[in-house]
Amino acid sequence: MHRKDVRAAALTSQSIGLTIATPTGVAVATMEVLDIVEAVGVSPERWIFVHSQNEQDTDLHVQVARRDAWISLDGIGPGRDDNHLVPLLRLLDAGLERQVLLSHDTGWYRAGEEPGGAKKPFTHLLDEFVPLMKRNGVSDDAVDTITATNPSIASKSGRYRSTSLRSPG
Repeated sequence: MHRKDVRAAALTSQSIGLTIATPTGVAVATMEVLDIVEAVGVSPERWIFVHSQNEQDTDLHVQVARRDAWISLDGIGPGRDDNHLVPLLRLLDAGLERQVLLSHDTGWYRAGEEPGGAKKPFTHLLDEFVPLMKRNGVSDDAVDTITATNPSIASKSGRYRSTSLRSPG
């Protein structure tokens, strides 16, 4: 059923140009999704590997990004910074910052809890994680690319190409 869903999403993307985002979470499923997307004739740059922080093998993040797919590190919040920083730094070391997306992908609402549970602000990414990135050597240009430019481009049908922030190979 999932393969059919992915194929339908790829056909829709091919027809109307929308970006596809699937919460695969692990690279084994991701590689299969990419194979289906490419078989339909859709460029991997129209596909987002959502919840990629769940994949522990950072070499697989790089492999997926080198296929031109987006890598989305989601659920950034207190107590989870290493889950996001480790793959992020690996992708940046590989020169792939133009394919990285970051998100909180977390909220405060919890069904059944009044009034929807304890509220969590959407501030950790900018208030805590970006400074952590900078303390770990991420340049202001790379931060701007990841937090401002990439989200805008990922939502469109194509990606810009430039070598200004990207290392060879």
